[in-house]
Amino acid sequence: MKVNSIQLYLLSFRLLIAEIRAGKMTVIMLALILAVSSATIISVFSQRLDSAMLNKSSELLGADLRLLSREKISQDWYQQAQTLGLKTTTTLEFPSVVLLGDEMALAAVKAVDKGYPLKGQLGSKQNSDLQHGPDIGKVWLEPRLLALLNAQLGDVIEVGAITLEITAVVINESDRAGNFYSLSPRLMMNLQDVEAAKLVQPGSRVSWRMLVVGEALSLENLKQSLTPLLASHQSFESLTDNNQALAASLSKARSYLSLAAMLAIILAGIAIAMAAQDYARQHFDSSALLRTLGASRRYVTRLYLYQLMFLALFTSVIGLLLGYVGQEVLTQLLASAFNKGAADASLPSAGYSAWFIASLTAPVTLIGFALPPLLRLGRVSPLRVLRRELEPMAWNSWAIYGLGLAMMALLNYWFSQNLTMTLIIIVGGFVILLALLFMLQLLLFGIDKLIPKAKLPMSLRFAWQQINRDRYRTSIQILAFSLTLMVMLIIAIVRNDLLQDWQKNLPENSANFFAMNIQSYQIDSYQKDLENSGFTTSPAFPMVPGRLTVINDVVVKDDAVYSKDPALQRDLVLSGGSELPIGNVITDGSWFSESSIAKVSIAENLAQRLQLTVGDKLIFDVAGQEITTHISSLRKVDWGSMKPNFYVLFSADLVHQLPLNYLTSFYVPEEKNHQLTQIIRDYPGITLLDMSQVLIQIQSLLGQVTLAVEYLLILVLLAGILVLIAALNSSLDDRLQQGAVLRTLGAKRQQLQLMQWFEFLLLGALAGLIAVAGAEIICWILYQKLFELEYPWHLSYWFWLPLGSALLIGILANRNLIQVIKQPPLVILRKL
Repeated sequence: MKVNSIQLYLLSFRLLIAEIRAGKMTVIMLALILAVSSATIISVFSQRLDSAMLNKSSELLGADLRLLSREKISQDWYQQAQTLGLKTTTTLEFPSVVLLGDEMALAAVKAVDKGYPLKGQLGSKQNSDLQHGPDIGKVWLEPRLLALLNAQLGDVIEVGAITLEITAVVINESDRAGNFYSLSPRLMMNLQDVEAAKLVQPGSRVSWRMLVVGEALSLENLKQSLTPLLASHQSFESLTDNNQALAASLSKARSYLSLAAMLAIILAGIAIAMAAQDYARQHFDSSALLRTLGASRRYVTRLYLYQLMFLALFTSVIGLLLGYVGQEVLTQLLASAFNKGAADASLPSAGYSAWFIASLTAPVTLIGFALPPLLRLGRVSPLRVLRRELEPMAWNSWAIYGLGLAMMALLNYWFSQNLTMTLIIIVGGFVILLALLFMLQLLLFGIDKLIPKAKLPMSLRFAWQQINRDRYRTSIQILAFSLTLMVMLIIAIVRNDLLQDWQKNLPENSANFFAMNIQSYQIDSYQKDLENSGFTTSPAFPMVPGRLTVINDVVVKDDAVYSKDPALQRDLVLSGGSELPIGNVITDGSWFSESSIAKVSIAENLAQRLQLTVGDKLIFDVAGQEITTHISSLRKVDWGSMKPNFYVLFSADLVHQLPLNYLTSFYVPEEKNHQLTQIIRDYPGITLLDMSQVLIQIQSLLGQVTLAVEYLLILVLLAGILVLIAALNSSLDDRLQQGAVLRTLGAKRQQLQLMQWFEFLLLGALAGLIAVAGAEIICWILYQKLFELEYPWHLSYWFWLPLGSALLIGILANRNLIQVIKQPPLVILRKL
């Protein structure tokens, strides 16, 4: 049979259209569309979310690039930035006492020039979207500085050698710089007023910052050119230690969304594999007929390969369109949270790479799951026209499974970029399923030997014989059911536990104010005044600034690795005591005992960066004192919580030697804000940090992410339904023939229906048990290696899931296999 390539393309396309119209490609087509849609949603959405987080980070810096210096920055550097097409501005920060009549307070002064702000939000009570800083001769204050000075708008305050008029009350400053634990109330002034105020003298402790925005390539060129010129007191700033609550929560959410999409694609692939095997068996006869008409093996193979190619193209277009709509829904949910409800809120667009990865889903899935069964069609012998029992040789089962696993692993890693998750789900899941398959066949063999089959009712006896007749095929069908249930259970478990984790870290009454620099003689009275005002308080933590100077007799500043770590380039906030802080978990060593002398506990992430282990010797410089300690334990710290967390905790004997002040947190309801003003005046030396806006932002963002999680759950459920349908359809032909034979021998419809009920109730119960076992194991691994959460074992699931799955699969099977009961036996026997 000689046909040119164009004719073969057209014939293949016409056959594909006919197959789709006849409904023979429905499951494969729907599964492919679902897989492409899932990949598109997560690939594009994740890239847009990452870009939004990067933008958010630059807003918190106030720039795309920020340079910190203890001395005034050279004008040549500004000119170099402008030559590269970049915009720049300057800020200067320092502490200063300000006066109003007899009142005075320590303020964190920030002087800005006319270009500020370049990025982020600057807002006052009068204007929530300010485009510039204070004018010359004017000053803006935070509400708590107003309270300390007993001031109001229009008052004139003394700042150094000059007086400035209060013209605005600052309530939002997204690039607030400085150490979290040493913030004083903000005073913002014009940079040109600093010289006249005579506040900055040689040797003054000040922070100059050069803020730069522009194209990424120009920014990188500027950074590379300036890095060799930096003095020891100059450095480029990052957000390594800031906004960790938001970053940690979003990281878990992104991992969950990737997990949901990954499992949806795997389920879709399994549905495609089962449907493709069924499709191939149905086309053995037509392939044999083509061979008798002169078609070569190569011709038949190409005919079906071109069908796959057209099918991949068709489903990719539909899947990409649906995925575009889906990711737009998700991004709109999160855009308002990132942009504080702005009417034109949106996330940055995704790059071409995200769409390219999504477009590969259909061909990769078809190659991994549909290609092996369809390649058998080219091997059909022409003799099958006369001898229908002849079937083409199948691929080696390990080769089929290996190809499917390799394609799935490659695809899932491409769009999740998470090797740990990919290996846990693909490799770990495959190993667990193989073990369960082996155990299942042993279980079937054991039950068959133990149960008294002769004493069973006839319908139940026939149902068991149907299950046990071909244990391998039964095992495959049970695994298809159990894999579907297991995936849906994994998604449900992780979803519920993630939501509980977020709610635990951010309950409705989370502390929204932090009070710092509380002296030891003030702590009891301050806590009592907070409680009397109706505020919900937390325990007070001792704190003192100190710097890690020596590690195992190596001086930090002289070591190439240690000297570059951001935690060692500044003072750390040190704390300690006899009680392990809530949310901290000891991962190595042991917590302090009553006999502990000169011991220290280190946060696990810092220990990993510095390669510290239990027993290492550390020396700290604390207020001029040299403190020598040894590490007794490493702690996992939940940086995603809104509770005080510390890199370093000292044993109680060291705490008593240090010049301590205290830190506490408390919750102030909005209607009681006025009561806080009097406390601020009563304790002017205590620094108060208002976290209300941060909490509102995080809670809003997590609320939107929760909705995104719910939408992704729908995709997994749809993929699960497709697998169940494919698994039931895979045995339809055999069941039709068996039903026809039994009906011919006198069996009634009611007996056949009862046999099907018993069979699939048993299959469903066994699938439920396997699903619970597999889900518990995989979730435990995911929690340990990916989400860093404690896994709560779900004993109740072992009871209700087998019952629920038995009913679910029994109902679906009897609805889907209704033809076995209703179709006349003669019609079926004539087709044999």
